[in-house]
Amino acid sequence: MVRPIVRCGPNHLTFNDLDLIPVVYHRQSDKTDYPQDFTCPGAATNKAGYLEYAAAKRQFGQAFSVSRVQLFEGLVDENLIKWVSILNEESHKNPSIDWSTWVKYFSFDVYVPMSVGESFGFLDHKSDVRNMLQSSYRIFRYWTLSRYRPIAWLAGHTSLGRRLFVSGRDDPTGMGMWTNEVHDITQRRMKSSATQTKPRWEHSMLDQWLAAKSAAGEGIPLSDIEDQLVSDVLGGPYALATTLSHLVTTMAKHPKAVQRAQNEIDNAFSQQTLSTPSPTYTECCALPFVDSCVREAMRITATASPRWRCSPDRPLRLLDWNVPPGTAVATSPFTISTHPRLYGDNSEEFVPERWLEASEEQLRVWNAYDAHWGFGYRKCPGRHIGVLVLYKALVTLLRNFDIKEGNSQSSLVMVTRQL
Repeated sequence: MVRPIVRCGPNHLTFNDLDLIPVVYHRQSDKTDYPQDFTCPGAATNKAGYLEYAAAKRQFGQAFSVSRVQLFEGLVDENLIKWVSILNEESHKNPSIDWSTWVKYFSFDVYVPMSVGESFGFLDHKSDVRNMLQSSYRIFRYWTLSRYRPIAWLAGHTSLGRRLFVSGRDDPTGMGMWTNEVHDITQRRMKSSATQTKPRWEHSMLDQWLAAKSAAGEGIPLSDIEDQLVSDVLGGPYALATTLSHLVTTMAKHPKAVQRAQNEIDNAFSQQTLSTPSPTYTECCALPFVDSCVREAMRITATASPRWRCSPDRPLRLLDWNVPPGTAVATSPFTISTHPRLYGDNSEEFVPERWLEASEEQLRVWNAYDAHWGFGYRKCPGRHIGVLVLYKALVTLLRNFDIKEGNSQSSLVMVTRQL
């Protein structure tokens, strides 16, 4: 028998009851202090207390709004055209391509310019520039270690722990490389602003935050801006690459869905309802079956780890449980996204048609429990970037390629379509 609440650690509870989501993930809930990034304390995602997070969100949140993100649609188009050209070359050499590598290069070349106004040029060089991605793997190993309470405590409270598990600017690899990279870009931008020299991509998050002023005329502390940028240029592209990779590989496992989506895209191009060479985000969203495929793939491949919340000082009651103050409570996004009460007996199957057949009320409920980007007030700030890129990338890839499962988890068979 599956229980609605289970203890999964000495001080940790996890639940699968839908009714508990608003109880745990309300606006004033505090996040626990693990896992955390010990080197970016100024980043909004590292703010455990809800008041601290609300203040950080006021500082940084506007840059992630839909209107701001859509300013970079031209950047996405430029990289999509470049990406398709490279994938076309690679697939002619060998139809089974190293999909995981190319999707990372594309994601970084899209997300980083949005953040700092400059690109590292992974697609241009067709390689891991200065081994930056390789160094980032070390960072994520540290982040994984921070899930373990003893290590998290050592890193946060002792000089030995900081020396062993916290990477600073003097570290030539790992977080040190990325921290220095962001610091150098920030310094260059401040100097170029003084001479009114414009960056390659204007209106980046860095530009917006450097120009931001509070009602009292105060700017955002430079250390907080750099911390937020480091968090963005590392976490954002990897989250985007993972989600996009899952979307495309899920489609590749369902050839009938691929064929139906391609027919819809081809018809839209023939009717001139999709722009060339790159359809707009709004045009892509207007394709009913493509829209249902994106929603369904994100639903069954929720990639986020549990979002732990800390029970408050006051008593907290979850069903028949009296939860002591300080207890970490969470649910799994995948558990909610595949809950039979929401999606029926075939909740773990890829059935995009369910979104076309659902009533308006059912769609409203599904949207309310959408767990892919997190829950409540702390939903992923970069979700609008992710959604824009997912729709445009899927339409562009299916327009240009037939896709099939590869021989390994990281590969994909891509054959150029004759249009």
